[in-house]
Amino acid sequence: WMVGDYYISWTLRASYRFLGENKDPNYVTAYIVPAAFYLFLQTLYAKKFKQRCLYLTGLLVYLVAILCTGSRAPVLSLASAIGVYYIMDNSVSNSKRLGILIIGGGIVYALYRIYMMVMPEQVFDRIANSAEDSRLDLWKAGIRGFTESPILGSGLNSSNYLSNIYAGNHCHNVYIDAIASCGLFGMIFMVYFIHQNCFKSTSANNKFILASGLAFLIPLFFINGFNSATFLMPLMMMTMFSHYCRKAGSHY
Repeated sequence: WMVGDYYISWTLRASYRFLGENKDPNYVTAYIVPAAFYLFLQTLYAKKFKQRCLYLTGLLVYLVAILCTGSRAPVLSLASAIGVYYIMDNSVSNSKRLGILIIGGGIVYALYRIYMMVMPEQVFDRIANSAEDSRLDLWKAGIRGFTESPILGSGLNSSNYLSNIYAGNHCHNVYIDAIASCGLFGMIFMVYFIHQNCFKSTSANNKFILASGLAFLIPLFFINGFNSATFLMPLMMMTMFSHYCRKAGSHY
């Protein structure tokens, strides 16, 4: 399902097709990363062997799906979420950290070998080679919507409008789109709203909330959609997580 459709033949980047519509791989993985992170935690804390095997199987499927898209963003996002969680998790002993690192390294190596055997060269090259990445040019063009009107911004979709003019494509960065659209005034309000609604929890759940936030929000550095569900859906999910995790006695 994930690898059956290459919506741009010259890059051979896998995506999905639903009701006749092809979806960009970066958007697909923006929704996969949080699920993969959650399955990682379920695998880590499962009390029964069968449950752990089930969660681990699901996690492997998601990891293969992420690699099949040929997108670097989800790899960075998932690694950041897991890394921050481990740094903040004082309950995990050093021996357990080492064991997980060894097992995780073995799984990653096995996936890499399979990946090299079955995936087109263009997909692997997309992840490994960033020398020709044009995103910086797109971001430089899109940020002009902010520099030209830093207080109130240049209006919705201004970053995409400018990046199409000066760099030939959409900006591909929700945060640049946001600050170009709303300016400093809007960004201050938005950051305050996100902090108050998405990152509040009890001390026991802080590491889960912060790591989940990274899993949800880092992918938005690489896709469009500030004034769409692309931006709103992660905030809605994080708000639900936060409201649950700030209750006394709650634990993810």
